[in-house]
Amino acid sequence: MSLPPLSLQNLGAALTTTARAAGLSGTGLAVIRILTGYLWYTQLSWKVPWTMAGAHALHGYIVTESKYAGFAPYRGFISQVILPHFTLVSYLTYFTEMALAISLILGVFTRLGGLVGTVWATQLYLGLAIAPGEWYWTYGMLVLINAVAWVAATGRWWGVDQWLRPRVTHVMQTGSPRRQAIAQWVQRAT
Repeated sequence: MSLPPLSLQNLGAALTTTARAAGLSGTGLAVIRILTGYLWYTQLSWKVPWTMAGAHALHGYIVTESKYAGFAPYRGFISQVILPHFTLVSYLTYFTEMALAISLILGVFTRLGGLVGTVWATQLYLGLAIAPGEWYWTYGMLVLINAVAWVAATGRWWGVDQWLRPRVTHVMQTGSPRRQAIAQWVQRAT
């Protein structure tokens, strides 16, 4: 079986066909995924690590976590490991959240993005849920909506993953052992 060449027209046709076949449920999952990615994106502007304002704002949140995390070992981890390495953590935070935004908005490696987003949101929940001025449901809901992207593989509707998966399946059936191993990893991530 020959696969069509890569083009935006083919990708658009695949997205349209899948959306029609999926009906409202698939489209609804895609909307949730895209809005979750947009949420991650909107939170990037105030924590740009190479600006003084961004570094200061993020540092304030991490200090808050070090004081109000839900259990003592996590408070100690924040105080003794995260804060002393704040510069590295600030870049890691920025680029992780940027990757989450890209993954979820475009629907590429969505299961991996949803898993990372779930873990990332869980650490926010553990650190900030009981902090003064924070609404604990904010972080709980963030955990849940990222888990939806992870478990439901929402990139298979209106995402790059829906275009990528048939190609990965083709490589898994016909490729060399090395290409099959890579394709298997990609299939798990989509």
